[in-house]
Amino acid sequence: LVPDHQHKQWYQRRVRGLWLEGNQIEYFPETLALAPELDDLKIGGNVFSGLPDCIGQLYGMRDLSISKLKLHRLPDTFEWLYNLQSLDVSENNLSVFPREILQLKALRELQYMGNGLKYLPEEIMSLENLIVLNLKENQLREMPESLSELRNLSILDLSSNQFREVPISVCDSISLKYLDLSNCHIFHLPVEMGRLRNIRSLILDNNTFDKLPETIYGMVELTELRFAKNGVTALPAEIVRLGKITVIDASQNPMDDPNHGIISGGIGPIREYFQRKLFSSRSGPPAFHVDVRGIRAAI
Repeated sequence: LVPDHQHKQWYQRRVRGLWLEGNQIEYFPETLALAPELDDLKIGGNVFSGLPDCIGQLYGMRDLSISKLKLHRLPDTFEWLYNLQSLDVSENNLSVFPREILQLKALRELQYMGNGLKYLPEEIMSLENLIVLNLKENQLREMPESLSELRNLSILDLSSNQFREVPISVCDSISLKYLDLSNCHIFHLPVEMGRLRNIRSLILDNNTFDKLPETIYGMVELTELRFAKNGVTALPAEIVRLGKITVIDASQNPMDDPNHGIISGGIGPIREYFQRKLFSSRSGPPAFHVDVRGIRAAI
Protein backbone atom coordinates (compact mmCIF):
# COMPACT_ATOMS: atom_id res chain seq x y z
CA LEU A 1 0.00 0.00 0.00
CA VAL A 2 1.04 3.61 -0.59
CA PRO A 3 0.51 5.84 2.47
CA ASP A 4 -2.19 8.53 2.22
CA HIS A 5 0.23 11.32 3.08
CA GLN A 6 2.22 10.45 -0.06
CA HIS A 7 -0.96 10.74 -2.14
CA LYS A 8 -1.26 14.39 -1.06
CA GLN A 9 2.37 15.09 -1.86
CA TRP A 10 1.89 14.02 -5.48
CA TYR A 11 -0.51 16.83 -6.26
CA GLN A 12 0.63 19.40 -3.70
CA ARG A 13 4.13 19.18 -5.15
CA ARG A 14 4.72 19.43 -8.86
CA VAL A 15 5.73 15.82 -9.38
CA ARG A 16 6.79 15.09 -12.98
CA GLY A 17 8.18 11.57 -12.65
CA LEU A 18 7.19 8.70 -10.39
CA TRP A 19 8.79 5.25 -10.48
CA LEU A 20 7.04 2.62 -8.34
CA GLU A 21 7.90 -0.56 -10.23
CA GLY A 22 8.38 -3.92 -8.55
CA ASN A 23 6.71 -3.20 -5.21
CA GLN A 24 3.69 -4.69 -3.47
CA ILE A 25 1.19 -1.92 -4.25
CA GLU A 26 -2.30 -3.44 -4.06
CA TYR A 27 -4.27 -0.78 -5.91
CA PHE A 28 -3.66 2.04 -8.35
CA PRO A 29 -3.49 5.31 -6.38
CA GLU A 30 -6.43 7.28 -7.78
CA THR A 31 -5.11 10.54 -6.35
CA LEU A 32 -2.45 10.40 -9.03
CA ALA A 33 -5.08 11.92 -11.28
CA LEU A 34 -4.62 15.11 -9.24
CA ALA A 35 -0.99 15.44 -10.28
CA PRO A 36 -1.37 17.65 -13.38
CA GLU A 37 2.33 17.80 -14.25
CA LEU A 38 3.02 14.07 -13.95
CA ASP A 39 4.38 12.95 -17.32
CA ASP A 40 6.48 9.85 -16.48
CA LEU A 41 4.88 7.01 -14.49
CA LYS A 42 6.34 3.53 -14.06
CA ILE A 43 4.11 1.36 -11.91
CA GLY A 44 4.50 -2.11 -13.38
CA GLY A 45 5.34 -5.26 -11.46
CA ASN A 46 2.97 -4.61 -8.57
CA VAL A 47 0.16 -6.81 -7.27
CA PHE A 48 -2.94 -4.93 -8.47
CA SER A 49 -4.46 -6.28 -11.68
CA GLY A 50 -6.71 -3.51 -12.95
CA LEU A 51 -6.60 0.18 -13.82
CA PRO A 52 -9.22 2.69 -12.65
CA ASP A 53 -11.01 5.02 -15.04
CA CYS A 54 -9.25 7.99 -13.50
CA ILE A 55 -6.03 7.06 -15.31
CA GLY A 56 -7.51 8.82 -18.32
CA GLN A 57 -7.24 12.10 -16.44
CA LEU A 58 -3.45 12.06 -16.64
CA TYR A 59 -3.63 14.13 -19.82
CA GLY A 60 -0.01 15.27 -19.62
CA MET A 61 1.36 11.73 -19.43
CA ARG A 62 4.12 11.06 -21.99
CA ASP A 63 5.84 7.94 -20.66
CA LEU A 64 3.82 5.15 -19.02
CA SER A 65 4.91 1.65 -17.94
CA ILE A 66 2.17 -0.71 -16.74
CA SER A 67 3.91 -4.02 -17.45
CA LYS A 68 3.58 -7.23 -15.39
CA LEU A 69 0.18 -6.40 -13.87
CA LYS A 70 -1.87 -9.33 -15.24
CA LEU A 71 -4.07 -6.86 -17.13
CA HIS A 72 -6.80 -8.36 -19.34
CA ARG A 73 -8.12 -5.04 -20.60
CA LEU A 74 -7.60 -1.30 -20.47
CA PRO A 75 -10.29 1.13 -19.28
CA ASP A 76 -12.22 3.08 -21.92
CA THR A 77 -10.70 6.30 -20.60
CA PHE A 78 -7.23 5.11 -21.56
CA GLU A 79 -7.69 6.66 -24.99
CA TRP A 80 -7.78 10.09 -23.35
CA LEU A 81 -4.00 9.92 -22.86
CA TYR A 82 -3.55 11.75 -26.15
CA ASN A 83 -0.06 13.08 -25.26
CA LEU A 84 1.37 9.63 -24.54
CA GLN A 85 4.57 8.95 -26.50
CA SER A 86 5.94 5.79 -24.85
CA LEU A 87 3.82 2.91 -23.55
CA ASP A 88 4.94 -0.39 -22.01
CA VAL A 89 2.22 -3.01 -21.49
CA SER A 90 4.55 -6.01 -21.68
CA GLU A 91 3.92 -9.28 -19.85
CA ASN A 92 0.24 -8.81 -19.18
CA ASN A 93 -2.68 -10.86 -20.48
CA LEU A 94 -3.70 -8.55 -23.33
CA SER A 95 -4.21 -11.33 -25.89
CA VAL A 96 -6.61 -9.05 -27.81
CA PHE A 97 -5.06 -5.77 -28.94
CA PRO A 98 -6.87 -2.96 -27.03
CA ARG A 99 -8.71 -0.53 -29.27
CA GLU A 100 -7.87 2.22 -26.76
CA ILE A 101 -4.20 2.07 -27.79
CA LEU A 102 -5.18 2.70 -31.40
CA GLN A 103 -6.42 6.15 -30.37
CA LEU A 104 -3.03 7.27 -29.02
CA LYS A 105 -1.95 9.23 -32.08
CA ALA A 106 1.18 10.71 -30.47
CA LEU A 107 2.59 7.29 -29.59
CA ARG A 108 6.20 6.81 -30.71
CA GLU A 109 7.15 3.65 -28.80
CA LEU A 110 5.00 0.62 -27.95
CA GLN A 111 6.35 -2.27 -25.89
CA TYR A 112 3.87 -5.16 -26.19
CA MET A 113 6.06 -8.15 -25.35
CA GLY A 114 4.71 -11.41 -23.94
CA ASN A 115 0.94 -10.93 -24.04
CA GLY A 116 -0.13 -14.00 -26.03
CA LEU A 117 -1.23 -11.74 -28.89
CA LYS A 118 -2.39 -13.71 -31.95
CA TYR A 119 -3.59 -10.90 -34.20
CA LEU A 120 -2.46 -7.33 -34.81
CA PRO A 121 -5.34 -5.27 -36.27
CA GLU A 122 -5.12 -3.46 -39.59
CA GLU A 123 -5.94 -0.27 -37.67
CA ILE A 124 -2.37 -0.25 -36.36
CA MET A 125 -1.75 2.13 -39.26
CA SER A 126 -3.49 4.83 -37.21
CA LEU A 127 -0.37 5.06 -35.02
CA GLU A 128 1.37 7.05 -37.71
CA ASN A 129 4.09 8.44 -35.40
CA LEU A 130 5.22 5.02 -34.18
CA ILE A 131 8.99 4.53 -34.32
CA VAL A 132 9.52 1.50 -32.05
CA LEU A 133 7.25 -1.56 -31.99
CA ASN A 134 8.17 -4.53 -29.80
CA LEU A 135 5.93 -7.58 -30.28
CA LYS A 136 8.42 -10.13 -29.01
CA GLU A 137 7.22 -13.39 -27.44
CA ASN A 138 3.64 -13.38 -28.65
CA GLN A 139 1.77 -15.89 -30.85
CA LEU A 140 1.60 -13.97 -34.12
CA ARG A 141 1.47 -15.96 -37.37
CA GLU A 142 0.96 -13.04 -39.75
CA MET A 143 1.13 -9.27 -39.86
CA PRO A 144 -1.44 -6.81 -41.22
CA GLU A 145 -0.91 -5.40 -44.71
CA SER A 146 -1.24 -1.92 -43.26
CA LEU A 147 2.03 -2.32 -41.33
CA SER A 148 3.93 -0.92 -44.30
CA GLU A 149 1.96 2.34 -43.96
CA LEU A 150 3.77 3.16 -40.72
CA ARG A 151 6.23 5.44 -42.47
CA ASN A 152 8.17 6.33 -39.32
CA LEU A 153 8.64 2.78 -38.03
CA SER A 154 12.37 2.19 -37.53
CA ILE A 155 12.65 -0.60 -34.95
CA LEU A 156 10.54 -3.77 -35.16
CA ASP A 157 11.03 -6.78 -32.87
CA LEU A 158 8.99 -9.82 -33.93
CA SER A 159 11.22 -12.45 -32.36
CA SER A 160 9.81 -15.56 -30.70
CA ASN A 161 6.51 -15.60 -32.58
CA GLN A 162 4.88 -18.27 -34.76
CA PHE A 163 5.74 -17.08 -38.28
CA ARG A 164 6.60 -19.69 -40.90
CA GLU A 165 7.50 -17.10 -43.52
CA VAL A 166 8.49 -13.46 -43.42
CA PRO A 167 5.31 -11.40 -43.89
CA ILE A 168 5.42 -9.35 -47.10
CA SER A 169 4.13 -6.32 -45.21
CA VAL A 170 7.35 -6.46 -43.18
CA CYS A 171 9.40 -6.51 -46.40
CA ASP A 172 7.44 -3.47 -47.57
CA SER A 173 8.20 -1.52 -44.39
CA ILE A 174 11.04 0.30 -46.06
CA SER A 175 11.61 2.73 -43.18
CA LEU A 176 12.89 -0.10 -40.95
CA LYS A 177 16.44 0.19 -39.62
CA TYR A 178 16.32 -2.70 -37.14
CA LEU A 179 14.42 -5.96 -37.61
CA ASP A 180 14.51 -9.00 -35.33
CA LEU A 181 12.87 -12.20 -36.62
CA SER A 182 14.83 -14.69 -34.53
CA ASN A 183 13.19 -17.78 -33.02
CA CYS A 184 10.22 -17.72 -35.39
CA HIS A 185 10.30 -21.12 -37.23
CA ILE A 186 10.92 -19.32 -40.56
CA PHE A 187 11.85 -21.83 -43.28
CA HIS A 188 12.09 -19.45 -46.26
CA LEU A 189 13.32 -15.90 -46.84
CA PRO A 190 11.52 -14.18 -49.73
CA VAL A 191 13.27 -12.14 -52.40
CA GLU A 192 11.10 -9.21 -51.32
CA MET A 193 13.41 -8.74 -48.33
CA GLY A 194 15.71 -6.87 -50.68
CA ARG A 195 13.25 -3.97 -50.48
CA LEU A 196 14.50 -3.16 -46.97
CA ARG A 197 16.96 -0.62 -48.33
CA ASN A 198 17.26 1.30 -45.03
CA ILE A 199 17.81 -1.72 -42.79
CA ARG A 200 20.99 -1.60 -40.70
CA SER A 201 20.58 -4.55 -38.34
CA LEU A 202 18.89 -7.79 -39.42
CA ILE A 203 18.58 -10.55 -36.83
CA LEU A 204 17.43 -13.97 -38.10
CA ASP A 205 18.92 -16.37 -35.55
CA ASN A 206 17.46 -19.78 -34.72
CA ASN A 207 15.09 -20.41 -37.62
CA THR A 208 15.08 -23.23 -40.21
CA PHE A 209 15.84 -21.57 -43.58
CA ASP A 210 18.74 -22.86 -45.67
CA LYS A 211 19.37 -19.95 -48.03
CA LEU A 212 19.77 -16.18 -47.95
CA PRO A 213 18.00 -14.29 -50.75
CA GLU A 214 20.22 -13.08 -53.58
CA THR A 215 18.39 -9.75 -53.38
CA ILE A 216 20.24 -9.05 -50.13
CA TYR A 217 22.32 -6.56 -52.15
CA GLY A 218 19.31 -4.22 -51.98
CA MET A 219 19.97 -3.70 -48.26
CA VAL A 220 22.57 -1.05 -48.99
CA GLU A 221 22.65 0.34 -45.42
CA LEU A 222 23.12 -3.04 -43.74
CA THR A 223 25.89 -3.09 -41.12
CA GLU A 224 24.90 -6.13 -39.03
CA LEU A 225 23.63 -9.51 -40.29
CA ARG A 226 23.01 -12.34 -37.86
CA PHE A 227 21.58 -15.72 -38.87
CA ALA A 228 23.09 -18.18 -36.39
CA LYS A 229 21.51 -21.62 -35.89
CA ASN A 230 19.94 -22.12 -39.31
CA GLY A 231 20.67 -24.50 -42.20
CA VAL A 232 22.56 -22.15 -44.52
CA THR A 233 25.46 -23.70 -46.47
CA ALA A 234 26.48 -20.76 -48.68
CA LEU A 235 26.54 -16.98 -48.77
CA PRO A 236 25.16 -15.35 -51.90
CA ALA A 237 27.94 -13.70 -53.88
CA GLU A 238 25.86 -10.51 -53.90
CA ILE A 239 26.80 -9.96 -50.26
CA VAL A 240 30.08 -8.35 -51.40
CA ARG A 241 28.02 -5.42 -52.70
CA LEU A 242 27.11 -4.44 -49.12
CA GLY A 243 29.71 -1.76 -48.58
CA LYS A 244 28.76 -0.89 -44.98
CA ILE A 245 28.47 -4.33 -43.42
CA THR A 246 30.81 -4.95 -40.48
CA VAL A 247 29.21 -7.86 -38.59
CA ILE A 248 28.21 -11.24 -40.04
CA ASP A 249 27.28 -13.98 -37.58
CA ALA A 250 26.73 -17.30 -39.37
CA SER A 251 27.67 -19.52 -36.45
CA GLN A 252 26.07 -22.96 -36.10
CA ASN A 253 25.22 -23.17 -39.81
CA PRO A 254 26.71 -25.91 -42.07
CA MET A 255 28.65 -23.28 -44.04
CA ASP A 256 31.12 -24.36 -46.73
CA ASP A 257 30.88 -21.60 -49.36
CA PRO A 258 32.77 -19.85 -47.86
CA ASN A 259 33.70 -21.71 -44.69
CA HIS A 260 33.45 -20.37 -41.16
CA GLY A 261 37.15 -19.51 -41.05
CA ILE A 262 36.71 -17.01 -43.88
CA ILE A 263 33.42 -15.63 -42.57
CA SER A 264 34.87 -15.05 -39.10
CA GLY A 265 37.46 -12.75 -40.69
CA GLY A 266 34.77 -10.31 -41.75
CA ILE A 267 33.69 -8.81 -45.02
CA GLY A 268 37.28 -8.31 -46.29
CA PRO A 269 38.18 -12.02 -46.52
CA ILE A 270 34.67 -12.75 -47.81
CA ARG A 271 35.16 -10.32 -50.70
CA GLU A 272 38.55 -11.84 -51.49
CA TYR A 273 37.01 -15.31 -51.50
CA PHE A 274 34.31 -14.39 -54.01
CA GLN A 275 36.76 -12.45 -56.17
CA ARG A 276 39.02 -15.50 -56.42
CA LYS A 277 35.98 -17.67 -57.13
CA LEU A 278 34.82 -15.32 -59.89
CA PHE A 279 38.28 -15.15 -61.47
CA SER A 280 38.57 -18.93 -61.40
CA SER A 281 35.20 -19.42 -63.10
CA ARG A 282 36.04 -16.88 -65.84
CA SER A 283 39.52 -18.14 -66.62
CA GLY A 284 38.42 -21.77 -66.86
CA PRO A 285 40.83 -24.70 -67.50
CA PRO A 286 44.06 -24.10 -69.51
CA ALA A 287 43.49 -24.19 -73.30
CA PHE A 288 45.12 -27.10 -75.28
CA HIS A 289 47.90 -25.71 -77.47
CA VAL A 290 49.43 -27.44 -80.51
CA ASP A 291 52.84 -26.35 -81.85
CA VAL A 292 52.09 -26.36 -85.59
CA ARG A 293 55.68 -25.43 -86.47
CA GLY A 294 56.97 -28.61 -84.88
CA ILE A 295 54.53 -30.70 -86.85
CA ARG A 296 55.55 -29.08 -90.16
CA ALA A 297 59.22 -29.59 -89.43
CA ALA A 298 58.63 -33.28 -88.83
CA ILE A 299 56.86 -33.59 -92.16
